[in-house]
Amino acid sequence: VVPVDPGAPPTPAELEAWCREHLGSYKIPRLVEFIDVLPRNEMQKVDKKSLRKPYWGEGRTIGG
Repeated sequence: VVPVDPGAPPTPAELEAWCREHLGSYKIPRLVEFIDVLPRNEMQKVDKKSLRKPYWGEGRTIGG
């Protein structure tokens, strides 16, 4: 998750260049998706489950 400055959002190419410079090749993301607002749960925390859902589906869980 990258916080976006509304005045100057990074381009996908800029993010890729930063990752190549600062991260190991195995840590560079294969996909970068831009969204306007992070989903929140009832407690106003970032709803990680809803962020994972399109990529993992319904049945997959972490650690068990």
